Amino acid sequence: MLEKYFSGLASEMELKAVTEFLADENSDTALLQEVMEEFDGDTLHPIGFHRNRALLLEQLRAKLYPAAVPHDAATESIPFRRIALAASVLLVVGLCCFLLLRTRNDHSQTNAALLAWNIIENNSVQVQHHVLDDSSEIWLKPRSVLRYQAGIASLPQRSVQLEGECFFDVVHKDDAAFFVQAGGTETKVLGTAFNIEAYAAEPLFRVSLVRGSVQVKDSVHNNQQGLVLTANHQLQYHSKEQLWRIDTLQVQHAAQFSDAGMVFNNIPLKDALRRVADRYGYTLKLHASVMASGKNINGVYNGETLEQLLQLILFIPKYRYSIHQNLIEVYP
Repeated sequence: MLEKYFSGLASEMELKAVTEFLADENSDTALLQEVMEEFDGDTLHPIGFHRNRALLLEQLRAKLYPAAVPHDAATESIPFRRIALAASVLLVVGLCCFLLLRTRNDHSQTNAALLAWNIIENNSVQVQHHVLDDSSEIWLKPRSVLRYQAGIASLPQRSVQLEGECFFDVVHKDDAAFFVQAGGTETKVLGTAFNIEAYAAEPLFRVSLVRGSVQVKDSVHNNQQGLVLTANHQLQYHSKEQLWRIDTLQVQHAAQFSDAGMVFNNIPLKDALRRVADRYGYTLKLHASVMASGKNINGVYNGETLEQLLQLILFIPKYRYSIHQNLIEVYP
């Protein structure tokens, strides 16, 4: 009941019972100490905490059960006794809550230090090249974000998180596998070169493997088996429908992924157009027939202007476009 009281879960009757317990001078504070130990059981605390806790209990006992002091009973009023009683109860609750919050705050700060992540965010229209602490190289595509663990070079398990698109060339380490968390999946790597596409606006997650092998599994639906992907293949995964598909990779050279501005490997037309619009900071409006189009795009683009990209992408499907201020409209 004490545990429910300090957690704020006690009923009205339980609140009354605990208040009477704390106010009764014949109550034993051993129960109070046990509850505090339970609250503290899974938290990190500074050295000497138990000694300080014992001192706190002594202070609480002194406040609750002061030594008898001679007084004139005729002059002591009932309201005064009630005020003193309420003050004692509030003191107990206040000090215990402070102790609990302090220890939990220490625990949170320690966890934050252990789980520190470095962030690389690409808000430009160019591909950004970075070398991680373990000498692995990444080419982060525009409008993408990569998070990686601080001190990744010395960790037994190297982990990164991706939103958007990135090409990886991972350094092999026998004792430290490399994991990429993106689009509701986890890709395990030993040492290889591959591209990952995990755009929030697109239903499909894609891994294009240029060299080596990777294992990809669903981290949302607890699919522990996953699939192993070999070089020159692309894996597509629809997380909501839990559907996997493996195709031959059309773009098979690492330099094309790392050096090119944009690589479309069997990408739906609407997704390719959205990526172009996002890269240049435009809003995209597609005609219903364009949205429903089943056409896919393949190609490597580097250095083209916005209008040149639109012309190249829309040449084969024979769609037209117009640009008004910050709006791109595509129609039949």
